[in-house]
Amino acid sequence: MRWNSWTAVAVILAAGTLAGSPALAACRFNTTVVVQGPPEARMPAGSRLHLTIFDGNLADAPMSMTAVAAVSRPVPGRRFPIVVPIRVRSDKRCPIQPALSAQVKVGDRLVFFNDTRTEVRPGGRSPIQLKPLAY
Repeated sequence: MRWNSWTAVAVILAAGTLAGSPALAACRFNTTVVVQGPPEARMPAGSRLHLTIFDGNLADAPMSMTAVAAVSRPVPGRRFPIVVPIRVRSDKRCPIQPALSAQVKVGDRLVFFNDTRTEVRPGGRSPIQLKPLAY
């Protein structure tokens, strides 16, 4: 087959159509997040665990653009580890390098957070380590 400008245009249009197809762009997977922290720590009253799965490949992009799942659960009185199953069902494309962010807040006050890049394992367990915030 000889390549000419019309063949190139047809290939570009076909690729664009496939890439924009919701069936190919949608992101679907399950993971179980295992939140670790200080073993003696007990979550304070009113605390909520916030988990976000995003594309770690786009670390400089706003989270609102790269996040494919966000979960918030009340966890008052709980101890570590906290196990949270997550079903990712997003119309956004799946992350190239799925990563996880976690924090525990009481109202607007941050109590625990993660400070290292944490990989998500689709179809498996995704452990994450939280640290207490020292005030």
